[in-house]
Amino acid sequence: MNLITAQDIKIQRFTWDIVDTNTYLILEDNKALIIDPVDSSELFEAITNTDHIDVILTHSHFDHISGLNKLRSLKSDVRVIATTECSENIGNIYRNMSSAAEAFLTFYYQNKGIEADISSMITRIDAFTCEPVDVVFDDKLEFEWCNHSIELIRCFGHSNDSLIILIDGKYLFSGDTLMNIPTTTRFIGGSTSRFWKEDYPILEKLSAKVEIVFPGHGDPGNIKEMLAVNDMPDRYRVKED
Repeated sequence: MNLITAQDIKIQRFTWDIVDTNTYLILEDNKALIIDPVDSSELFEAITNTDHIDVILTHSHFDHISGLNKLRSLKSDVRVIATTECSENIGNIYRNMSSAAEAFLTFYYQNKGIEADISSMITRIDAFTCEPVDVVFDDKLEFEWCNHSIELIRCFGHSNDSLIILIDGKYLFSGDTLMNIPTTTRFIGGSTSRFWKEDYPILEKLSAKVEIVFPGHGDPGNIKEMLAVNDMPDRYRVKED
């Protein structure tokens, strides 16, 4: 766990030890806001004495929901928020990709140039499902949390059930839609076309006001630099007259 202090908000980051998937935790007024709960004993300990927990899922892939069932079993005051599709997909071992953990981990470690004994890790990632979430939306959702404005915006490129989170108009939690590496669109429900035609314009517009991006994997960074990592194919570029 490490603590990230922005100007007016304190954010704790927890990382799953199997894949470097990030969970972000904000604690205020004895309430917790958790983004993508991973299976982390440190995370569970950190929310022990909270009065209420709001959870936002950026998408349904197993590494981003690996701690959800445990969290719900530990605390009865958990409210989970996600897109309608995400709520449906977390209840399906194929759509949440937990049935394909070995293939996913092989892809992940090969991309990082790391040789690892994948078989030893799979025993810790049996296929699993989660119950539907408590609050769903289809396009956008805005609400207040402990005097912070929260805006959820649906995205489509990485998966068709993804969302990004804007807090106070300047802190962006991007899930796997935007990271320090090119956005992956080849998984179930992903779409390269929708990333460039729908997600990218939204992210580019947000670059004028977002101060820092907290991605689903890797370290926080600058939105313009993260956008630049993605090399737009010519077919999606606007043709000038």
